[in-house]
Amino acid sequence: MGQTVPRRIAIFFLVAATSASAQDAPDSQDAEARGLFEAGRAAFDGGRFEEALHHFERSYELSQRHELLFNIGHSAQLLGRLDRAIEAFEAYLRLLPEGTMRVRVEPRLAALREQAAAQAEAEEDQVEEEAEVEDTPMTAPPPGDPPSRTGPLALIVAGGALTVGGAISLALAAGPASRVDDAPAGTPWSEVADDADAASLRRNLGILLAAGGIAVLAAGAIWMSVGKSDTEVAVGPSGVQVRGSF
Repeated sequence: MGQTVPRRIAIFFLVAATSASAQDAPDSQDAEARGLFEAGRAAFDGGRFEEALHHFERSYELSQRHELLFNIGHSAQLLGRLDRAIEAFEAYLRLLPEGTMRVRVEPRLAALREQAAAQAEAEEDQVEEEAEVEDTPMTAPPPGDPPSRTGPLALIVAGGALTVGGAISLALAAGPASRVDDAPAGTPWSEVADDADAASLRRNLGILLAAGGIAVLAAGAIWMSVGKSDTEVAVGPSGVQVRGSF
């Protein structure tokens, strides 16, 4: 009898402790879910939608509060994850038919379904187009007319004209330059300023025209020597560039 009473007391305390632990577990889980929701809301407000979605989903797993399905669907929608957003919004309407966010969920869900259908149709069309391209037999292009020489000749003529123009401009710059150089010592700069400006302008223009003319001549010569109709010859600041097949 002396051993029976302590044993009963021990069993009582064991049952009481187990009951208290079982009660604390939901409270702790609900607190964790609430903390995850707050973290998700902060992430959403900061534009970190991927992080917000993770927190909302984890909070829903712990709490099973169906209102969180709207937060999950909204975050997934902003991330472009259409399937996940549709799934969350459908679950919200199913589990909370009288939910306060129903008036916002229904039009969003309809728009998402249309968007997903259009996207699926576009992907299907792309797959069909790629399949058609793969099935199309490769045939050699029919022989065409010999390439025209008009383009290369035009470049050569234009390049020659530019080069001649540059040479003339350089020659014209010599006169004003000599008047500046041969001016008597002590001549005021105002008296030779016009000649100096004219010499500089003509010299720079001549160099520019001559350089451009030479580049255009080279382009025409290269184009002529290549003799391919699918060859492009471009003249730019970096020089003559030839693009195409040889």
